[in-house]
Amino acid sequence: MLFVRWLLLRFNFGGYSELTKEFDLTKPLTKRQLASAAAKPGFDLIGVRSPYVILARGMLQETFKLTVTNPQTGESRPMDWDDELPSGLDARFKEWLKDLPGLDGIYLPRHIPMNSSSTIEIFVDAGTLGTCAQAIIRTETIEKG
Repeated sequence: MLFVRWLLLRFNFGGYSELTKEFDLTKPLTKRQLASAAAKPGFDLIGVRSPYVILARGMLQETFKLTVTNPQTGESRPMDWDDELPSGLDARFKEWLKDLPGLDGIYLPRHIPMNSSSTIEIFVDAGTLGTCAQAIIRTETIEKG
């Protein structure tokens, strides 16, 4: 189960180590498993996991463009949910799964200091996989000592 741990001074995202245990990485994975993994990180209000999740959702989009050929009849059909992923896509998906536990270590401070030097910087971008926007509060601080 994925979660956001409530800590007084910071956010912690967790549960990704457990998610990877749901998959047998010694066998080819299926489109259904890819869809399940892409959906599990869920809604991310502040977008911390978005750059990572969009990779899985992009891989899922690829599967809708793939066709499978029946070896006996030679007929092509769209990839089904329980068809194994092609080897290249399977390898990329497994690498993505192996990297998931790294998200457990993301901590964000709850308090962002602001002063007269603070600025808000907004970045926006669009690409073939999706769009993104990020707002950052930038504050210069002077260390005492």
